[in-house]
Amino acid sequence: QLSRAIDIFKSFHNERGAATALHSRAEVYDAMQQHTSALADLEEAMVLNEKNRHDYNKVKCTLLFAKIYREQKKYDLAKEKLEQSIAISQKIKLTEDTSEAYRLLAEISSDQADFKNAYRYHQLHRVYYD
Repeated sequence: QLSRAIDIFKSFHNERGAATALHSRAEVYDAMQQHTSALADLEEAMVLNEKNRHDYNKVKCTLLFAKIYREQKKYDLAKEKLEQSIAISQKIKLTEDTSEAYRLLAEISSDQADFKNAYRYHQLHRVYYD
């Protein structure tokens, strides 16, 4: 059904709706471990979000990019996306998403046995979480 929704949004030139539906479909692909399809949808959604300056959707997409890259052990790409997410989410005051980005950074640092930064990011996560 999401594929049909994407087609309908595109046929009506509703790029924001298409970007949101692409992100939703990427979440489904991620849940099914179809990362190539998920990343393709996220790339397309980000182009539309950039074009339409839709910061909220950019944050959601960068968080999902980071989650997938972490699962693939592409830690540098994940960190890059999380830094983007933090910058945008702080700018538009999405504290829950800022907290989530710091939580993911803490987990990535822990994955890499960088416990000093894992602790630092966990503390930042708690600041934004509370």
